[in-house]
Parts: sequence; C-alpha cells; structure tokens
Amino acid sequence: MMRSPQESEADVDEEKRPLAVVIENGSPIFYTLALLALSIPLMREHFYVGTVGILTALVVHTIRTAALQSRLVRTQHELRDARDRLEKIALTDALTNAANRRCFDQTLSLEWNRAARNQLPLGLLLIDIDHFKKLNDRYGHPTGDKCLAAVASALQAALPRSGDLLARYGGEEFAAILPATDEDGARLVAVKMLAAVSSMHIRNETSLGDFVTVSIGIAVFGSAGTGSAHQIVEAADRALYRAKERGRNRIESIGQRDFQGTGSV
Repeated sequence: MMRSPQESEADVDEEKRPLAVVIENGSPIFYTLALLALSIPLMREHFYVGTVGILTALVVHTIRTAALQSRLVRTQHELRDARDRLEKIALTDALTNAANRRCFDQTLSLEWNRAARNQLPLGLLLIDIDHFKKLNDRYGHPTGDKCLAAVASALQAALPRSGDLLARYGGEEFAAILPATDEDGARLVAVKMLAAVSSMHIRNETSLGDFVTVSIGIAVFGSAGTGSAHQIVEAADRALYRAKERGRNRIESIGQRDFQGTGSV
C-alpha cells in the first residue's frame, strides 16, 4: 500500500522529534561542560581568562535551569487549567449551561452525607416545564431549545446562594439542591422560580394560559438518620406529580412528617 507524501513527512517528523528534544535540552549542558573543561586547565596559565570561562559556564547553567523551571511551572498551570475546563465540560449540560445529571448525582450524594453528619436540613426541588411537548410540536425544536435555556437561566437567578445547585435532571425537568434549607426556605425559592419563569412570557398557548409555566415539587430531609439520597429524589418526584395532578403551574411539597412517614429518615 502506497503512503502519501504527507504521511511520510509525518513519520519523519515523529522520528526527528525525540532527537530535537535531546539536542534542545542537551546542548546547553554540553556547552557548559565544554566551557568548564577548557577553563579549568587555562587557570594555570591564564587565571583571569579561566575564571571568566568558569563563571560564564555557571551563568549559562543557571539561566538554563531557571528557564526550564519557568517552563515547567507554566506547563503545570496550563495542564491544571485544561483539566479544570474538561471537568467543567464533563459536569455541565451543553444546552442550558446548568449542571448535568452526573453533577447532580455527585452533589446530592455529597450534600446528603453532609446533612446527616452535621444534623442540617437538605431541600430538593424538582421543576418541570408545563406542556413542553406542545411547545415543541407547535413551534419546533429550536424554539424548545431556546425555552429550555431561558428557563434554566431564570431558575438559576432565583437561587439565593452560590452553594445551591441547579441541574438539568432530564428532558424538560430541572432539579435544585438546597443545602441547609428547611421547608419554608425551600418554598420561598420555589415561589421565586415560579414567578421568574412566568415573568419571561415565553409563548405557549395551553389550558394554563398563553405563556410557559412550571410545576415544582419540594422535599426536605430534616436531620440525620437512615436511608439514602435516592429517597429524597423519590419524595420530590411524588410532590411534583401531585403538582401536575392538581393543575400544574403550582408548588407542592412533601413535608417533614410525610417524608419521615416514607421511611426516608
């Protein structure tokens, strides 16, 4: 099989690259050693010339070492920045710029354990865009994508603290993790979210009106106990289902007593 000229040149470059690295890094060392080798014997007959040669060799070596150290530090910073960017991409939903499901699962597990350990409440909201399928069918998927991004932005703005997390849970559904938040605090956030989405006046003519609305289910884990993070998701999902069943564009919650009754605490 014949190889193209570009492939042959690439192979040559690959072969030359290690040699180029050796020459680039080894030539200053060779130069330093050569200067020392010439300067030391010269000191017997020409002391000052030999001394200058030795000092020059040491200066060259010092400069080279400093340059290599600087390059190493710069490379480490670039690698760290690249790693951080990749981690952010891996944990972010590309369409809405909210956290993705993977980030949600990791954060919920972390906050659940922290709440149990520190005897603090943990709030979870599940938010669903009402009649989103009708919007997609009537106006098309590009409009639906714009709606998702706009709703995510409004929900994010309604979160009061940087430690709260908004995630795209799946499809047209979002989730908000509210550490150290009781039921009253979670409801206040949900009310802000409901108002923020309604105020955008995104067109979607349904039985609820002319604009996009959301339904929100709230669950609150009160303090340490047995169970798993999955149970608070189930409780919030039941609350969301109740909100849809009772007419949508509303907030429903699984209270502390109801949650305890499910065996989750």
